[in-house]
Amino acid sequence: MQQIKFDRDVALVVERGREAWRSLRRDETWEKWVAIGRAIDLGRTTIMRHLGTNQPKGRTWSDVFGAWLKQNEFDQIDKGVRSRLQTCIENLPAVEAWRATLGLKRRLELNHPNTVLRRWKAETTPKPAVETQDRQTGMRDLFAAVDRVNDVADKIEHKTGGAELFDMSPELIGESAKNFVEIFGVEAARYRQGRPGVCCHSCDTGRRRTGQPGPRLCRAPPEGYR
Repeated sequence: MQQIKFDRDVALVVERGREAWRSLRRDETWEKWVAIGRAIDLGRTTIMRHLGTNQPKGRTWSDVFGAWLKQNEFDQIDKGVRSRLQTCIENLPAVEAWRATLGLKRRLELNHPNTVLRRWKAETTPKPAVETQDRQTGMRDLFAAVDRVNDVADKIEHKTGGAELFDMSPELIGESAKNFVEIFGVEAARYRQGRPGVCCHSCDTGRRRTGQPGPRLCRAPPEGYR
């Protein structure tokens, strides 16, 4: 690896990040992830300055930065997690301000970068504007469903040590929901959710939402919906 000189302050931040990573597996906290993120961020900018580039890309960059990550054991962190942690660090003031609005119990539960970033985006991204009361109701139902799914994901990720399940983008979900309501109307959106007593497969299967055999309970879909 190319010899890169880190000044004393940067070296201290990197050392604190390395110590945080070593102890994280015994006791995971958001503060430790922040220390790790700051270390990697400073390492990245220092190496970019040394290489004379403002873009973290290219073979030389990849080799030098990869060797530095390995030297400090940060290569053990999943690349996707490092990317989401970097996004958290880049938006740290806003993320910390959001966390300050949470209760103590919830702050202690939300500590992995995957979970923190997803929940921060979900709870701070403005909801798409709608024009009518019916559309407001439809959008509210859809966003409530997304919140319930996110809650389940948080609980599972908490039990599995933060393993990412999926990343639901509120922006994409909101836009898709708005388009669906625009095209088919609120009644179609409610039909698509699969109300009790409405078959969620084709009528020919003769199955209810529970998946058990039974009589046809389907009603005709709203006009224009297929």
